[in-house]
Amino acid sequence: MIIAVDPGASGAIAWKRRGLPAECVGMPETRGDAITALRRMQMLADAAGEPLAGYHEKVANFVECGGASAMMQFGRNAERCACIMETLGIPLVEIAPQAWQKALGLGKSERVKCDADAGPEAKKKAREHNAGAKRDWKNKLKAEAQRRFPHLKVTLGNADALLILAAALGLPENSGEHA
Repeated sequence: MIIAVDPGASGAIAWKRRGLPAECVGMPETRGDAITALRRMQMLADAAGEPLAGYHEKVANFVECGGASAMMQFGRNAERCACIMETLGIPLVEIAPQAWQKALGLGKSERVKCDADAGPEAKKKAREHNAGAKRDWKNKLKAEAQRRFPHLKVTLGNADALLILAAALGLPENSGEHA
């Protein structure tokens, strides 16, 4: 079984067992719910005698346009599933967004960096451009997840977890085992 986690507050957990279609749930709201979900996946893999591996998106240490409370909540969510998987003894691989996106041949977002010394008008233009570029990029990822997982209801919230799963399934150590 492969488990893939997009740890954002609106993220998700996706998984695939050998011979079965992929499944996905929204990010559990509490620690207890996350423990229950991941322990259930571990028990299913154990009962089927399947090896188990977890792929967790490696996230940046910064929340764009977020205040201290947003950063704190993001940090909690980002570590929750990783810590639970490690505690349960599930082998864990952290995979950067650029790595899974590259593995799937998705290209790059059209977002731009704004020079810290730029004037207010330039910063405003960059923010407006990036808002549109982010929306377009997230819709591209959702469309790709829909193409790869037509049996699932793909949303903006679960698309990244499903694509992390797709990338993990394509890795040499996992390919062929989960058809």
